[in-house]
Amino acid sequence: MEKWLKRVAKTTLPPPVDCENSSENTDDLLSDRSGTESDLQIPSTSRVESTKRRKVVRKYDPEYLKLGFTWNHDTTDPRPQCVICYEILANESMRPSKLRRHLETKHSHSINKPVDFFQKKLLEMKSSKNIVSHFININENAVYASYLISLRIARAGKPHTIGEDLVLPSIKDAVGAMFGEKEVKEIERIPLSNNTVARRIDEMAEWTEDELIQRIINSKYYALQLRIDESTDVPPRPISINCFCALYIARRRA
Repeated sequence: MEKWLKRVAKTTLPPPVDCENSSENTDDLLSDRSGTESDLQIPSTSRVESTKRRKVVRKYDPEYLKLGFTWNHDTTDPRPQCVICYEILANESMRPSKLRRHLETKHSHSINKPVDFFQKKLLEMKSSKNIVSHFININENAVYASYLISLRIARAGKPHTIGEDLVLPSIKDAVGAMFGEKEVKEIERIPLSNNTVARRIDEMAEWTEDELIQRIINSKYYALQLRIDESTDVPPRPISINCFCALYIARRRA
């Protein structure tokens, strides 16, 4: 009897959906979604880049000398330079607080010095720079003189030891007799040892060969040179180089 009294729940099916209405509803949903997406404004990269903080190039103020600082005299990248330790800081340190911090941490004994003290240090720094540049110029001139003397030794076909054994002592005697011992010390800077002269001659020979090859390649007679190379059975390089030298000299004289 109980099985007849037991109620069974009826399953209700959803009402049938009209295809036309469903497509319209779908279109409405898509249009609403696209509308909301279009309303969202995504910032462009150009706008983000424009919001970035530009790098500020700080300039030197003559008042910074009271803190013991001059600058490197570079307008494109000005940097502060300490007149006591000659240290060059970054451009970001071109502000009184950081310059004062450098003075307090590294040169505490010069904190309360007057500006005349730092001006004197600045003059000492400039004079030391002039001395260094003077020695650099002397060394460059000595190397150049070494090349000139080595070239004459090679042209004369003399042994490489003649530079150190005869040429340099002769120059020192002549300079000492005419100008004095101070100039003789500068003459002694000319490197003319056996190995140095040999190295100078090799470098000049290599440079001359490279220069000649470039002139051959850039010359309008390069095609004639190739034909000469193909028509010879012996190693063609000396013949082609001699031919080009003759044409080059004739062209320079014309």
